[in-house]
Amino acid sequence: MDGLFRDEIEITQIEKFFCNEMGRQIHRYIKAHGSMTMLESVEKRLDVLPVPEPPQSEALALLSRELFAFPVKPMAEGAAPAAVQAVTLRNPLEQCRFAAALCRRLAMKRGWRW
Repeated sequence: MDGLFRDEIEITQIEKFFCNEMGRQIHRYIKAHGSMTMLESVEKRLDVLPVPEPPQSEALALLSRELFAFPVKPMAEGAAPAAVQAVTLRNPLEQCRFAAALCRRLAMKRGWRW
């Protein structure tokens, strides 16, 4: 599979979705033909399938930990994170305009594409 992009987290999520769907089908079958003990044992095995979180940058991890925490603990360097920007906007239209302006600026200044 050289040259193919493979996202392990997405594959794991697809596997978990497949297991949940199979669990639902098994649940229906056991409900019609089996016992409650059998059903509970199958559900316990399906619940332990983990889905790892995607890796986060240090600034984003700090933001997710500290955004609504009190008291706030600043980063070790004391500088504001350069990769994360938090804004307060009045309504969804203003949010859309802000996102569009940010996309336009990144496309013009850094050559990014969407």
